[in-house]
Amino acid sequence: MIDDIYVIGNEYRNNFDIISVETDRYAASGGDHDLSITVKGIGLEAQEGVTVYAQITDSNGIRVWPTDRSFNFFEIPSDFDPDDNGISGLEKGQTFTVNPSTAGDDWTWGSGFAPGIYNLRVSAWRPDEIQVPDENPANNRKTVTLVLGATLLSGDPENWNMGNGWSSGSYVWDGVNDGSLTSESFMVWNSRPFLVVEAEYDLTDASVKAQVRAGSSGAWYNIKWRAADQLSTLYSIPSANYTQLPDSWTGSSSFDNSTSQTFFADLGTVEQLTDGSGNLQDQYVRNSMQIRLTGTNTGSGDGGTFTAFYPSVFGLDDYSVDVKDISPTTQNGEPSSSTGDEVTRTYTVKVNNYGAASDSAVVDFVITAPANSFVTLMDGTSAIMDSIIQQGRNTYVTIKPISGSWGSGRDATSGGDQTAYIGEDGLIQWPSGTEEYAQSTGWKINNPTKSSWDAVANRPMEPSASNFVNPGSTQSVNIDVTIGYAGWAPPDTYSIQADARSWSDYDNTFTSGDSDGQATMVIAKPDLSIGSDVRYISHATGFGESGVGWVKKTGGSDDPYFSFMFEVVNSGTETVGSFKVGLLDFESNPMGVQVGLYWTSSGWAIDASKTTATGADIISEGNKKYVFFQATASELGMSDGPGDSTSGAYTFYLAVDTEESVTESNENNNRVPITITAVKEVNTIPSFALSMLGITLSGLLAAIGMSLRRKEEE
Repeated sequence: MIDDIYVIGNEYRNNFDIISVETDRYAASGGDHDLSITVKGIGLEAQEGVTVYAQITDSNGIRVWPTDRSFNFFEIPSDFDPDDNGISGLEKGQTFTVNPSTAGDDWTWGSGFAPGIYNLRVSAWRPDEIQVPDENPANNRKTVTLVLGATLLSGDPENWNMGNGWSSGSYVWDGVNDGSLTSESFMVWNSRPFLVVEAEYDLTDASVKAQVRAGSSGAWYNIKWRAADQLSTLYSIPSANYTQLPDSWTGSSSFDNSTSQTFFADLGTVEQLTDGSGNLQDQYVRNSMQIRLTGTNTGSGDGGTFTAFYPSVFGLDDYSVDVKDISPTTQNGEPSSSTGDEVTRTYTVKVNNYGAASDSAVVDFVITAPANSFVTLMDGTSAIMDSIIQQGRNTYVTIKPISGSWGSGRDATSGGDQTAYIGEDGLIQWPSGTEEYAQSTGWKINNPTKSSWDAVANRPMEPSASNFVNPGSTQSVNIDVTIGYAGWAPPDTYSIQADARSWSDYDNTFTSGDSDGQATMVIAKPDLSIGSDVRYISHATGFGESGVGWVKKTGGSDDPYFSFMFEVVNSGTETVGSFKVGLLDFESNPMGVQVGLYWTSSGWAIDASKTTATGADIISEGNKKYVFFQATASELGMSDGPGDSTSGAYTFYLAVDTEESVTESNENNNRVPITITAVKEVNTIPSFALSMLGITLSGLLAAIGMSLRRKEEE
């Protein structure tokens, strides 16, 4: 009689498994990622000397990590005994994790990796594997697909819509009802979009295909080829051999000890979207697309199941930058003062990182001067100012010769471009290679992306970590422009061009003439006018003198002068050089009574070399300054006096810029009409009847003539 029956199943003596491989599977390129691998004892015997191995290869099978040996490896310490029972090694149920904390920094990967799709291969073995094999080695190996790039479309539920036959639990198709898993519209801002689908399936009489379309309407196109070489399709299980490449997911995904596989395809190989060389046509970059996975039952019953884990689209173009905008797009400026305050204007340039790696933007900033911006060097050489640029961290004003050459040994002997460069310190670099100091122009571009310059590498120093932005992010850069002095800031519209450059790929990735980086700065022309407070002698008595003509006598015999005083106002930009103010005759012709003026940091000053008027001076009253000058009747063309009449009126214009040497924004407010009346003086002895009239008339005119008349505002 049998009292007890025992059923004893097979239990391994020598066996352990890799139960977990944890790392960042989807991330931007260039960063560091920790790798964590956990092994667990399964067999009855403690597993001693277990060594964990890891290696990463690119999509072509070339090892990229580690770089100095075939594998990273770490042996579980020989004294590993977590339960302190005196037995070393992995006992049944015990685990050990290899990661940077337990095994060191060698178990961090990713630094220097380019965007792409990689395979992480992990294994674990005992040193006596050949003599005493693991009794179930299937779980001693794991392969994990890693994708480094910019996420254009993630597998998150809000990005996907499940049609007939599809349900959640990742995304599961039932194999019976025809239907599609369709993505929301997404922006393809990276120029190399890849569809990545991790899938597990077992399909009979059923298949699943992937399709793409431009925009959110229109025709759907089949996604077929993995890459432009057309050696594999999206549906090919990596490393599997095929006699005929599959054009859909069908059959089983089980391969190499894994039931799920990672599939990918370059959307630039889609026949209707490609440019013929495996890249997207330009019209599809920076525009939207949609993806769908469509399940079709080709039989009459249950066709199996298909599960998509986190279907996504990643951009794998490593470095790409683009100017998003510049603000303001226009603003007014004015010259800085060579002896006073600097005038600065700020432009904010926003740059998109459209690459698949974290990157820092460098801004190229160029200011183009208005056409025919003539300037004069200290030695009298005339030139055309062309632009304000940066070379390295320094600002230069470029000038060109008016006649095509400079002369005096300053030209390039080989001919060609004869542009000269003036540095911030006034040093001129001539095309001949010679240098000489001249005046500073006052221009300066303060560009923080070029403030620290590596002269050896000829590029900016590496920015701080805070100045790197992730793929798809925007970086803002404030550019401060110090405007040049009046002699180097001719009034008109200056064109600004901001372009972007990748710091990480400095010499190869940049924009040129980006329309989104264009702006202007307007330096207004001068606007000269005469202030409202105009003073002049409007009436005077006098008499004719032999050989001289009529002479003013009001104010005393020693005061033959008519006096004039007015304020010169400039509501525009600072004037350059000297100009004349004074009198015009009734036909608006300049008279010989002129005062030369030029601007200084403290206001107007007299240019004696251009002054012909008597007593020219600048008179201060309160916070205003007035131009003062005098003229005789002869200088005013009033030698006839009143003629045969008791009085005679003469018309003039007080004017600024009498020779029209200053180009102004408003040329119609430069003059004020005035009238001066010459009154005959009565010198005869009056009769008793007329004496009171004569005295009264003479005294009244004298009083009027001795005062300055103010022009009142209406």
